[in-house]
Formats: sequence, structure tokens, C-alpha cells
Amino acid sequence: MNILQQFKVRSGSGIKSMMAELLKLGLSKVIVTCGEEGAYYYDGYEFYHQPVISTKVKNTTGAGDAFNSGFLSGLFIYSGFVKKALLLGARNAAAILQTYGAHEGGLSKRDL
Repeated sequence: MNILQQFKVRSGSGIKSMMAELLKLGLSKVIVTCGEEGAYYYDGYEFYHQPVISTKVKNTTGAGDAFNSGFLSGLFIYSGFVKKALLLGARNAAAILQTYGAHEGGLSKRDL
């Protein structure tokens, strides 16, 4: 059970409250991926939810890694604009979900 699941079980709080607790530990930004629920970002001021991109799912292997790499690439490409980075993470994860295994299907530079 991860830290957010443990917190939710103990407190019954929602995702934003859980993320606020993590910020109190000294983090400046928190990003949480929640599978079919999408991803969330909170920095104490801005709170964003990025829904998943609807796609035919063949396999979930590597989708989280694809989201992370897409998000981090998006922060670089879009000069720290979080909403665009979240969308790029979701797009990259959706591309991976349409393939078998984690080795193919990610977005190319041209697709960005």
C-alpha cells in the first residue's frame, strides 16, 4: 500500500487533502497518477486534474512510466507549463496503452 492509500484509509480524505499533507512534508509540488482516474497536480496554489485520454487498452505495462516521461518532457518543451505537460503525459500513456509491453508505441518527437 502506497503512502496515499495509507493516508486515505486513515483519514477518509480526498486526493487534494492527501496531496496537501505531502506538501507539508517539504515537497514543493506533488503529482499523483491514479490509473483510470487520470493524474493530479498540486503545488499548494494550483490544483489540476488531467483525465485519461480514451483509448483501446491492450496492456497497461509501462503506462505509468510513459506518463512520467511525457510529463517531464512536457515541462521542458513547454517551459514549465504544467497543464500542457500533464496533457503530454496523458497522450504518451495513451499511446503505450494501445500496445503490448513497454518497449513500443510511445510518441515520437514529430507527434509532440
